[in-house]
Amino acid sequence: MEEQKVSEDIFPKGHLKILYFDDNEPDLEIMRRHLGDERKINLVCVSTLDQFNEQLGKAKYNCLIMDYRVPGVNIFDTVYKLFDGDPRRPIIIVSGVLDKKLSTSFLNFPFLRFIPKDDLNRELLEKIIIELVHAAQIKKENTAQEGGALGYENKFLKQQFYVNVIETMDEGLVTVDAQGAMIFINKTLLRLLKYRVKDLLGQNACMLVPDNQVSHFFLYLEDILGPKKKMTFEIECRGKDNTIVPVLVHSVQMHNENNEIIGAFFTMTDLSEIKYKEIQLMETNNMLEKQSRIDGLTGLLNHRSLHECLNLEFMRAKVENKVLILIMVDIDYFKIINNNLGHNFGDFILKEIGRIIQDEITPKDVLGRNEADEFTIALVDSDYKKGMFVANSLRQRVAAQFFQEDELSGRVTISVGIASSAEGEANSAQELVSFGDKAVCQAKSKGRNTVVSYSEVMKKSTDGILEKQRDQINVIEEQLVTLADSSKKLYMESAKALIAALEAKDPYTKAHSVNVAAYSSRIAAELGLSPEQIELIADAAQLHDIGKIGIPENILLKPDKLTEEEYEAVKKHPLISIQILKRIKYMESELPIIQCHHERPDGKGYPAGLLSSDIPLGAQIIAVADSYDAMISLRPYRDVLGIEDAVRELTENSGTQFNPEVILAFLKVLLRGAAEEKKDCISICMESLRNKFSI
Repeated sequence: MEEQKVSEDIFPKGHLKILYFDDNEPDLEIMRRHLGDERKINLVCVSTLDQFNEQLGKAKYNCLIMDYRVPGVNIFDTVYKLFDGDPRRPIIIVSGVLDKKLSTSFLNFPFLRFIPKDDLNRELLEKIIIELVHAAQIKKENTAQEGGALGYENKFLKQQFYVNVIETMDEGLVTVDAQGAMIFINKTLLRLLKYRVKDLLGQNACMLVPDNQVSHFFLYLEDILGPKKKMTFEIECRGKDNTIVPVLVHSVQMHNENNEIIGAFFTMTDLSEIKYKEIQLMETNNMLEKQSRIDGLTGLLNHRSLHECLNLEFMRAKVENKVLILIMVDIDYFKIINNNLGHNFGDFILKEIGRIIQDEITPKDVLGRNEADEFTIALVDSDYKKGMFVANSLRQRVAAQFFQEDELSGRVTISVGIASSAEGEANSAQELVSFGDKAVCQAKSKGRNTVVSYSEVMKKSTDGILEKQRDQINVIEEQLVTLADSSKKLYMESAKALIAALEAKDPYTKAHSVNVAAYSSRIAAELGLSPEQIELIADAAQLHDIGKIGIPENILLKPDKLTEEEYEAVKKHPLISIQILKRIKYMESELPIIQCHHERPDGKGYPAGLLSSDIPLGAQIIAVADSYDAMISLRPYRDVLGIEDAVRELTENSGTQFNPEVILAFLKVLLRGAAEEKKDCISICMESLRNKFSI
């Protein structure tokens, strides 16, 4: 026969080594009888796993034959280990039971065959052994045998081609038998769900889905193994690590030659990326929808959404014959806060006031940011008395709050206007808002930090000025204030440029005035001064050395210590500053601060030798900021002092050269921004001040 010729050509007598593993002695004897011809085959039989492993270590066998059921031996684990060591090792599994699941389970291994013991005979064994051993040795370039008919080599290569296609396809693939048990799983699906083949073979396909979807998948399984030839559906799979993977499933029935259903193929496409993008798109749409309605800074309703809600609540109040109370909240001097303490601190103030308002109202009420520094509240189904209570409570809470973020702090007030849909002639939400605006303007004209109702606005003032005239006066006042602010700001910008040019001549004092202004603003805020006072002190600090323009450059830029005569010349710069600035009408408030910034509490300062009680607080603040910046900056006649040394110097001179309360406030500012290693020194100095001056 043809196989016999092949074996004799390829394998010399006695050179085909076979290892047979079976715990049953009668079966071992049968195998010896079938394959014990030493002219062709050298057969070694073993009955224990230890003997089996020992023989594998001793010699190289052309083929391994194993019994399916050996006590204490897992045939799947054993086969996996053998193929891990040599993926082209020929293996034959024999079993006394005809097991379709077992036979199909080994489709993943091209060099393995399954033979029922009932079919076992010498001729079949020799044929399969020779085919397996031969197939393991052939090279891929072998071509068809003569005559054009496919030889075994090409059948094997063709089988391998389809296996490779299935294993490398992008989709996961699982094959089930007619009972729904998995008999083949490709590598793509194994990777996707992080299983191994032995975890799934023989298990029902429902194992692939999470518990909450088993019933759905079972119905799909029944359909594809019953009346439906093809199906497509989406479902979730569960990985070995319990991760959930959404998949698109295409299923097709399998039939035998008699057109009987013997199982089904399921291809599974991973939808994780598609689902993730769908979720991202949904989240983005939700975010965009929210952003279109919500103020990005405070998280409250923005202008458009606020007015939509106001229109709705106004109409509802009219239909249900209820009262809608409108409260307008405007932050006093908010522009000054932004200019002096920065927009970040201004944003912090807005968020904090928004939070305070939310605490005072109920969830059914409406709250939004109407303008940059203005909030609008609508109290739904309320009354005037409750509205006034909320408005006054808000004003008191904001005024009592000490706002602090990092190194910046200060106090803020609000002006509040209140209007009711039950008063006036409001025919729309827009008219009600205009009533609230007029009430806020009246609150500001009364000095701010107060609550005014629209009913008060409607009353004539004592001099008989009608509301329309009062509005015109308010507008003119606002325009004059804006004009004055603009003029002063223009002058300050020019003065800053002049000072910068002066300081630029001396590399040791570059940006000194800017630094002193920054320190002074923070000290003033720490002391709880109003935004107007903080701005006043900051402006004075920017200009405190403008009088040095009148000091000769050879003195200002002298690299050595000044003589007594030269020092006396420098001491004149506060008075020179006053001569320069006194003609500027809107700088009157800054003049006393600038003139006195070198005065001392003990009366030893200059130019007038004033005592503590006569020195403006702003001047005492600038004195501390000025000295600190000078100490930590390089000078031609001395080295830079470290922060600890500068702090000690300020503390030691408290009560004589410096105001102790100003020093304590400055140390608090420094402590918040200091590095950890410097905080101990600052804290010790603060404690020393408190003990020495009882502050």
